Amino acid sequence: RVFGRFFALFNRVFTRASDNYGKGVSRVISHKASAMGVYAALLGLTVGISYIVPGGFVPAQDKQYLISFAQLPNGASLDRTEAVIRKMSDTALKQPGVESAVAFPGLSINGFTNSSSAGIVFVTLKPFDERKA
Repeated sequence: RVFGRFFALFNRVFTRASDNYGKGVSRVISHKASAMGVYAALLGLTVGISYIVPGGFVPAQDKQYLISFAQLPNGASLDRTEAVIRKMSDTALKQPGVESAVAFPGLSINGFTNSSSAGIVFVTLKPFDERKA
């Protein structure tokens, strides 16, 4: 009975919220010009604020590392994954701005769990002034 009261109250509140949402959507649809005006104003405000907000919130340059990962089909052997990850690491090391690469075959990017069909390569870049554009 306690849960019955709870769910009855929940259903009443949910129905009221759903009805109000439907009415709000109907009002917006029936006043298309006003809705587009509000949308345009919000878009303009967003663009305006982007000029006002200091650039300190956006990093001036990269953080000198990259993370790359491979997800092979489920059931792929660790040997197969290791070959792919080694190739990724070797390819990264051939790039002129790369300082080092550390590979982890068998490590999934999803929660850093063990998986024979996944692998991660952490690539460290040379300092920004030593790299070409």
